Amino acid sequence: MACRENQYQEREVSSAEMATGYVRRMVETEAKGWGDQDNAMTRLEVRYGIPFWSLNHLRTGRAKTIEASLFARIRGAYLDLCERQVARLQHEVAIEKALNADDTLADLESEARSLAEKIAAAKARRKLTNTPLKDWRIRAQLSAEEAARQARVSLPTWSRWETGARRVSAERLNDVVRVTGLAPEVIRPDLAGVFAASS
Repeated sequence: MACRENQYQEREVSSAEMATGYVRRMVETEAKGWGDQDNAMTRLEVRYGIPFWSLNHLRTGRAKTIEASLFARIRGAYLDLCERQVARLQHEVAIEKALNADDTLADLESEARSLAEKIAAAKARRKLTNTPLKDWRIRAQLSAEEAARQARVSLPTWSRWETGARRVSAERLNDVVRVTGLAPEVIRPDLAGVFAASS
């Protein structure tokens, strides 16, 4: 007989499951009532540039995997939506304080401020985690499609390199170095010893 404790072992949550949770909460927040999920997803698509069907597959639990770049966009959209909700709450607290001059809302106001700071810090951390390829592309003011075209690779391949989901292969490294002007050891720090030995 198996131990009962083994039945309830914790398991890792996949990025697709996390994205599903983000999307479900975003749709729930955006929907204006029962039956408005499709309209809510359309509004999210327009606001954040995340395809409707990607949102729908995640919301309904059909998606079992997710690309790293899409996950990052969904997480960024979720953080933005949280930031909007906190700003709305702060505005409501400010209105209530103006109408009723009592100190009972001071705790709520400080908690809302604390939440806003935490969300801003999470967004800042997200911005600081760019890979060298993404930093280069942003500085060069190129779209991901243009960067992929210049490197002579498909957009999904470029996106995987840019998000760090995959490393630039040794065969493609010279093309990427030629296009970006970045040093090979910046693009592939794991091969820095090889580059130093060949110099």
